[in-house]
Amino acid sequence: MNREETATLSSLPSELIIEIFDIAAASSKRTALALCLVSSWSYKLARRHLLENVALSTPRQARRFLYGLRNAKDCNSNAAIVRRMWLSPATREDCMIGLMPHLRDLAITPVSLCSSVWAWDSYATLSAHRPLAPRSCDLRLTFISCPNIQAPFAKFYRQAVAEDESARPAILRSVTHLSYALTSYDRGCRAVIGWSRWHLSDNIFPRLTHFALHLPMIPEYVRLESLCTDALVSRSPPLQVVVLVITARVRSVWMPTFFASLSERFPRVRILEMPEMLGNDVVDGKEWLEDIRTGNGIWDRALRSHPNLPFA
Repeated sequence: MNREETATLSSLPSELIIEIFDIAAASSKRTALALCLVSSWSYKLARRHLLENVALSTPRQARRFLYGLRNAKDCNSNAAIVRRMWLSPATREDCMIGLMPHLRDLAITPVSLCSSVWAWDSYATLSAHRPLAPRSCDLRLTFISCPNIQAPFAKFYRQAVAEDESARPAILRSVTHLSYALTSYDRGCRAVIGWSRWHLSDNIFPRLTHFALHLPMIPEYVRLESLCTDALVSRSPPLQVVVLVITARVRSVWMPTFFASLSERFPRVRILEMPEMLGNDVVDGKEWLEDIRTGNGIWDRALRSHPNLPFA
């Protein structure tokens, strides 16, 4: 084959070049990072594949990502690309979620969410922690376990209630799905049930329609019934669905007739049994993102198990 017969990159149609680069960027993070160094237009093309789905599972990853995002010249446009984010380290930095108007799925600790929305050590809200970009979509929020989770719960809900409703951060007003399905160790599960009147309050999450939690190994019959009453009867408007996530071990210690009677009393309560590993506190961020991306997350599983209920 001579030189004239050899197709060079520059001789190809621009649409085809863009398609080739886009496929290459999607193939691996290493390739996407390399393309970011080729030119300004390839950088803009490749960064979508780096930022659409973000998994930060260690303090070092979180620090590096937040530093890079905060100090980038195009910080706002980069943040606007993020669609799904896992942030498991309990950081007291502003996690920049207020700059992510298209964020649809967020898994975060109460500590990190509180630090991103308010100044951690004061009830006064800092302007730097205020959302700077209007929300363009609903948010499915998942809380991740963290040490001594009761204290972050208390801090988060006290500050939310102390604030005037009209000034409520957009990130909270956009939450429609709230999940504690990853809070599976007993103390955390029991804390969630005990705090039901707070996290089901329409003052904090005014647009909340779906709620999920992982049940503890120690049965909490009375408090769980109170939670269902708060969610499906007392709340105005009531939630559409409450999903109770259990494992085989959890089912073995709760009374067999309890779940049937609970579903009979509250028709919008659904029991979702999941493998033991999926309810573990060490769920991997990449695994969670992949489940969300491929339609295998908690709400998608619940929809497949109970197609007659609204899980959208």
